[in-house]
Amino acid sequence: AVLLANLQDSQTQLQHTQGALTEQHRRVHRLTERFNAMKRLYSDKELDTEESEKSDGPINGCCDYEADINGMELLECKYRVAVTEVIDLKAELKALKEKYNQSVENQSEESNQSEGKVQALEEQVKRLEKTCREGRDRVSSLEVELRCASVMASESNSMLNTAQDELVTFSEELAQLYHHVCLCNNETPNRVMLDYYRQSRVTRSGSLKGPEDPRALLSPRLARRIAAANSDVSKSPQDSPSKEPLGDGTKGEGGSPNKTPFGSPINGSSLSSSPVPETGDLRREPMNIYNLNAIIRDQIKHLQKAVDRSLQLSRQRAAARELAPILDKDKEVCMEEILKLKSLLSTKREQIATLRLVLKANKQ
Repeated sequence: AVLLANLQDSQTQLQHTQGALTEQHRRVHRLTERFNAMKRLYSDKELDTEESEKSDGPINGCCDYEADINGMELLECKYRVAVTEVIDLKAELKALKEKYNQSVENQSEESNQSEGKVQALEEQVKRLEKTCREGRDRVSSLEVELRCASVMASESNSMLNTAQDELVTFSEELAQLYHHVCLCNNETPNRVMLDYYRQSRVTRSGSLKGPEDPRALLSPRLARRIAAANSDVSKSPQDSPSKEPLGDGTKGEGGSPNKTPFGSPINGSSLSSSPVPETGDLRREPMNIYNLNAIIRDQIKHLQKAVDRSLQLSRQRAAARELAPILDKDKEVCMEEILKLKSLLSTKREQIATLRLVLKANKQ
């Protein structure tokens, strides 16, 4: 816009300069015509003077000479003035031509500069348009990548949730198996795992659902099972336990509803007083797989110990069954000896009674 304004100003000045130049040309042309007319008049005057001199004679020579001298002086003055004006006009015309040429050069330079600037601006606009197109293409490609990443993230999240659910189910089954083995061994389940689970939840998620709400430490399936067991116990406390393959584990949960799968006591009134929430409420904060792996490792360790104890007890039972015949024989021998000793004891008692009677008789 500034370049266009400068260009318009230069064009306006050029037009004014051209108008002034044409006006000067007109003035010079008029002065030239006047000068030519004066020259013609002067030449005609000289011819008339010569003719008058020839015709009049020497009588009027002095008067005519004086008149001619005065006329010549006037004409010379006018001629000098005209020449001076012509010189001034030529100088002014030359200055105007120089100014005109300078203005034309300036205009050409400004036009060249403006054209260069316009070209530079056009190139810059092209570069900016190219950059804008590249940026739009980049944004579109990034949006596509973002959509792909979102899809992959959702798939990964679903796979992670599935893995977490599988690990939770596996942990529950390990807990049931651990209870079953402990009940078979007539041992009390260990509470270390639940304490570790509580501590890991506090460390990882920052807070539980509440210090008095043990449902936050249970999986949804175990929470539903415990709630169902509580309702069954409250309705029919004399019902027989289930007869599933892992019935001992479920019986341990149903027979003692105030126990967690790893033997830790919980507040049964808090479970029965309010309904069990859904999975999203119980697991509002998804557990970390690292924590689940640590819990499962500890469960496997305790389960291994329980299984080793069960194997030891089974070996002891097998050894007891192998020693049973020998023990039976020893038992029979001992029974025979006991009978013999009992008969001997009765005989001795009879002898003592006889001796007492003899002593009484002797005393009398």
